[in-house]
Amino acid sequence: MNFEVIGEVTNVLPVESGITNKGVEWKSWTFVLKAFDKEQHKIALRLRNERIREFTRDVQIGKQLHVYFEIESRPRNIVGDDGKTKTIWGSVNNVYYLQEYTDSPSNAMRMQAIIHGMANSMEAK
Repeated sequence: MNFEVIGEVTNVLPVESGITNKGVEWKSWTFVLKAFDKEQHKIALRLRNERIREFTRDVQIGKQLHVYFEIESRPRNIVGDDGKTKTIWGSVNNVYYLQEYTDSPSNAMRMQAIIHGMANSMEAK
């Protein structure tokens, strides 16, 4: 599912990295956005791999961003305190585009064209 949110960056966590069971390197960078909605929800959003390089200069505390992301739930196997393996479900979000927030109508139209193109390419996969 694809979503978008506008808000201000309130926290930026350190980059995490590792290697999957298949030997593939990965990087993940989480930041917190306080949404410009009535309740001012705080949302932890994640940039992964090449998106980190692409958006590093945009993700700074105090910066206002327009963020486009997707959410997916996945099962994960964990080892509990009793030593038994358990399956839990968690939600994962992946930012696929962000930009500094501006109120201009031309900017909004340009963004809709970009997102429409991205959505079409994602559906084709």
